[in-house]
Amino acid sequence: MNVPGFKLYRTPNLLMESNQAVKVITTCAAGSMSSRDSQEVPEMQRAVEDGPIEWEPVSQGILAERIRAGAADLGGSIAPWERNDPGKGKEKRVIDGREYIFQKPLSAD
Repeated sequence: MNVPGFKLYRTPNLLMESNQAVKVITTCAAGSMSSRDSQEVPEMQRAVEDGPIEWEPVSQGILAERIRAGAADLGGSIAPWERNDPGKGKEKRVIDGREYIFQKPLSAD
């Protein structure tokens, strides 16, 4: 489509194909990692499975909070630890008997 001012959406797969990403932090990679209409394995899924790309799945709320903490120049935030969130490699803290996971801030680069 050649419309003035219109920019094509860049999918994560394009970043994988051109080796422009080392780590992917996303809320829902299912849509970008698989295709219902095609038997072809997308580049992002292949890159994650083969190992050159690190994938960190997070919930929508956690991602938003990490971006907010980065924009506010905070050192991070804590979020309640949920049983379905493995929190691999993350610092856990117990406050008033409840477990929390420390979340590092995210900022654009």
